[in-house]
Amino acid sequence: MPELPDVEGFRKVLVSCARGRVVREVDVRDAGVLHGVSARRLRQALEGRRFTEPERHGKWLLARTGGPTLVLHFGMTGRLVCARPDDDYEVHDRVLFTVGAARQLRYRDQRKLQGSGSPKTNRPSSGCWDARGPTRWPWTARGSRPCSPTAGAA
Repeated sequence: MPELPDVEGFRKVLVSCARGRVVREVDVRDAGVLHGVSARRLRQALEGRRFTEPERHGKWLLARTGGPTLVLHFGMTGRLVCARPDDDYEVHDRVLFTVGAARQLRYRDQRKLQGSGSPKTNRPSSGCWDARGPTRWPWTARGSRPCSPTAGAA
């Protein structure tokens, strides 16, 4: 799976750009990449939270905050970029996370088939995560129970 080294690289970008920093603003430039969460709810869940140690689980990148976990999937064209908030936007910058005064984590994808989302809670719940990854998108969708990955899921 050629994406696995890429996801590990994106984990390192997240560590160097955002770990330990507070999410000051979430700018959803294209809500089409969000799954099971609205732009408003994603902002409410993450703004004011501090990114902690991220974790890679297969093709998934888990951006923990000590509360909700941002779950990212990149497919073949997605990536994370660390930029300055005043840098020009790329046409494929889908979600921007301003962290601190001088850094912005950008979820960039030329296709909209993958995406990101956030669960309501970081508490484990069964039936949503197995050894291969999520059995359904691991955040709260309309009409479903909260579902989040468990730490150390194998």
